[in-house]
Amino acid sequence: DSMDKDSNFIHHSLGLNNVFAYNDNIYYFNLNYDLENAKDSFSANSDFKNYGIKIGAIIPILNKVSFKPSFGYNHTIYKKVDSSYYSKRKDNEIVISSIFDYKLDYNQSLSFALIYDKQNSNHNFYDSLNYTSMINYRYEF
Repeated sequence: DSMDKDSNFIHHSLGLNNVFAYNDNIYYFNLNYDLENAKDSFSANSDFKNYGIKIGAIIPILNKVSFKPSFGYNHTIYKKVDSSYYSKRKDNEIVISSIFDYKLDYNQSLSFALIYDKQNSNHNFYDSLNYTSMINYRYEF
C-alpha cells in the first residue's frame, strides 16, 4: 500500500537478472515487467504496464578504481484515458549512467556519477530531461 495511490490497487513486479563474469569484469543484463491494477481508481496514472531493460558492467581500472557504465530503457503504457488529453498515456524513458568508484579502504568508498535521464510521453506534461552529477561518500559498518 502506498500513500500516493488509491487504497484499492495491486502492483506486481517480475524481473529476470543475468550476471556474467569474464576475467575481472562483471556484466549484467536485467529484464523487468511491472503491472499495476487499480480498481475504481480516480487517477489515470494508477493502472499501467511497464517493460524495462538494463545492461551494464563493472570494470576494474586500477587496484582501487572501478568504472560502472549502464544503459536502461523503460516503456510504460497506462490503461485509462487521461481526461486532460483524451488519450491513454504512453511513456518511453532512457537512462544512461557512468560511475567511477574509488575504494578508500575496506569500509570506505568515494563515487562520482554522471547520469542522463530522458522521458518522452505522448502527454507533453510528463516529458522530462535530467542531467545529474553526484559525488557520494560511503561508509560500511
